[in-house]
Amino acid sequence: MVHSVVAAFLVGMAAASPITDVWIIEYKRGNCDEVEATTGHGVSGNLNQDTKGDDIRLCSSGGSGKPITDLKMFKDNKHVPDCGSGWSKVQGRDGANGDLNQGRHGKYETLCQRNEDNKPPIVDLQLRYNTNCDDGWHLVSSTGSSSDPDFNEHGHGNGKKMYLCYQLGCTLTDIVGYWHPIQTVSKNDELELTQDSDFSETKVSSSTVIDSITHSKTHVSHWGHKIKTNIKTHTDTWSDTVTSTIHLHSSAKYTHKFKRAGYAWQWWTDVETSCGKMTLQTREVVTSESRDDHPCCYPGEAVSQDDAAVCRGMDDLLGGTDHGCKVRKSGETRDKFQTNDEGVVGNATSILV
Repeated sequence: MVHSVVAAFLVGMAAASPITDVWIIEYKRGNCDEVEATTGHGVSGNLNQDTKGDDIRLCSSGGSGKPITDLKMFKDNKHVPDCGSGWSKVQGRDGANGDLNQGRHGKYETLCQRNEDNKPPIVDLQLRYNTNCDDGWHLVSSTGSSSDPDFNEHGHGNGKKMYLCYQLGCTLTDIVGYWHPIQTVSKNDELELTQDSDFSETKVSSSTVIDSITHSKTHVSHWGHKIKTNIKTHTDTWSDTVTSTIHLHSSAKYTHKFKRAGYAWQWWTDVETSCGKMTLQTREVVTSESRDDHPCCYPGEAVSQDDAAVCRGMDDLLGGTDHGCKVRKSGETRDKFQTNDEGVVGNATSILV
């Protein structure tokens, strides 16, 4: 028989992605290709609007790479300034030399960026004619020869006032993996499950999540206890299963056939952020004796999917050898623990801790 289980999926954030690259271009020689900073209130997007300077545009993109967490403008009266300590220069492309006032007399201006750990990422940019950024947005400040954050400053008053606002996303606060209880199953049952993810809806980058799992900056929930993960040997299987789920960008149903009777569990991972929580439902499934027997191993680290109590090694135990959790005895192979025709896990009772 086929059962259908569609578990709840919670997303608590808006649909903007972290910005990982910002650059400027000379508009006559190229275009942004990705995203040009949004404009409004008479602002065209040309950083030299209403002057004889070159048409300079601000571009951005997301994707792989470390998210940008801060922007700042450095100004000088005589030459294009370098960025201060801890900052890196926003590069010019397609004819742009890095000076925001390129091609006319005025302040020399350099836009600089910073990529800091454990800081919320920038997810959107907006050019406007005044400093009154919308609620939840922040004004890019200026330092050096002028504290005026006008991107179009040159001292003669005939250029369009131009200010840059940015919106911050969410910070990753925790990642918690756990076995989610599904239901009691019989031998040869086919259970329709859901692998679910809509990770494009979060403002936390997937690379940040995978990096946190890979470096054990996570917790697991086991028998009602939240346990800090400190051992890194299990993380490849966990990060792999989360990566494949994130890359779905949607939900997918699949059928799992059970070789023995027992209780079915599915590995879920909660991504907790300052904006809310998102739950990733993976394809990892195991079977335990009953609802009262919680799985013992990290995903992919059970000797057999049909015995959730037996792990490959000590590092693969979620919470130690309490509650009947065991590890495979040295020298025994995985084949020894596969189910037989009766759906019974072979030699499970002989396993020693």
